[in-house]
Amino acid sequence: MVSRWSHTAENYNDFGFTSNYKLATRYKLTSDFNLRGSISTGFRAPSLAQINFSNVFSQVAGSGISYLVQIAPNAGALAKSMG
Repeated sequence: MVSRWSHTAENYNDFGFTSNYKLATRYKLTSDFNLRGSISTGFRAPSLAQINFSNVFSQVAGSGISYLVQIAPNAGALAKSMG
């Protein structure tokens, strides 16, 4: 059985801090068959377009109720007020 553990910590000057891990393992059941698995937290820093993107659209829920959805840029007042 082979197991591997990794951890990364990064601080983006335009996005913030992130800490992520991954644990992967492989078990050789027979000479022709391996059992593999992994568990991890994933993170990909948003692109500049995603950071600055803004949009408002309406959506209808399954119950027929419609509501507005707003996508706010990270540095915008709405995103800052939400934490």
